[in-house]
Amino acid sequence: MLDTLNTQQIEQIMSAEQAKAKTSAAQPERFALCCLEVEVRTDQGNQLVMWNDGDWTCTCVFFEEWRTCCHTMAVALRLLDSLLPQPAKERNEAGPRWSNSSECVREQECLV
Repeated sequence: MLDTLNTQQIEQIMSAEQAKAKTSAAQPERFALCCLEVEVRTDQGNQLVMWNDGDWTCTCVFFEEWRTCCHTMAVALRLLDSLLPQPAKERNEAGPRWSNSSECVREQECLV
């Protein structure tokens, strides 16, 4: 379809898409964070931090024993503050909730 459109038509379509994106972005209740995987680079090697429906996991040895670690705390502080809905932020104010699960559910779809 794009092959048959001229530049002006493509610009109009993209402009409309940008307007839709701005409208959606202004309505945070339309978003649900289902799963997050972040690679944290450290001096001792990389660690994989995962957040799945409120539960944290990390591949580091410290997390295995303590169910918390500096990597999960750093990701929570750096990335999730602006992504979590208000109730989840309030739940995590005392610190993230930790889980024994090490899998991130990729099949779960987020509603946008």
